Amino acid sequence: LVLSKAGGELAEIQTSAVMYRPLSVSVRMVGKIDFDETRLVHVSAWVPGRIDRLYVNFVGANIAKGEHLTYLYSPDLRTAQEEFLIANRRWEQARRAGGADEIASAQAARDAVEKKLQLWGILPAQVQELIRTGRGDDHMTIFAPMGGTVIAKEAFEGKYVQAGDRLFTIADLHSVWAILEAYETDIGWLRYGQGVQFETDAYPGQVFRGRIAFISPTVNEA
Repeated sequence: LVLSKAGGELAEIQTSAVMYRPLSVSVRMVGKIDFDETRLVHVSAWVPGRIDRLYVNFVGANIAKGEHLTYLYSPDLRTAQEEFLIANRRWEQARRAGGADEIASAQAARDAVEKKLQLWGILPAQVQELIRTGRGDDHMTIFAPMGGTVIAKEAFEGKYVQAGDRLFTIADLHSVWAILEAYETDIGWLRYGQGVQFETDAYPGQVFRGRIAFISPTVNEA
């Protein structure tokens, strides 16, 4: 069907040339502010024992990396230190008077026990102090692996813990996540790296800006 110009005007048909041009759409979402999971650490007991002292005893405390958290009593730690001292003495004797095979065997045994101590949170400086004094200790100090804010505390003085029991959770709040929920029909408009601006009830009138860092590959069925 071909219409004349007059026929097109009578039919109120309008046309325009096809062209590329920017298209912008505003997608409104709601969500919440949450911890940055890449800046969150859980401090656990590496050896079984009893918490004799808490250096950080309330949620919300700001701490620095390497700060003392707890003082833990552990007979198992004392036993492991004695094993290391015996292995270290054997290694030193082998170095003075043993053959190459005996030195290698003693070195391997010493390294194995030292590795065990390191896995239990004993620092190299503490190992050197153990060698210097020649005397084991049935207490150990647990240090903060990073600076931040204590957001959870399961430890208390007198508590008996097993290896792996969580004592503290520390979060670095210098950077946080905004977890926003979009309708499934809006996902097509969202891309990694896009700019986002949002407001919160806690700071009315203040606009925060960020960029999309992650889009979940799954949808909430509810």
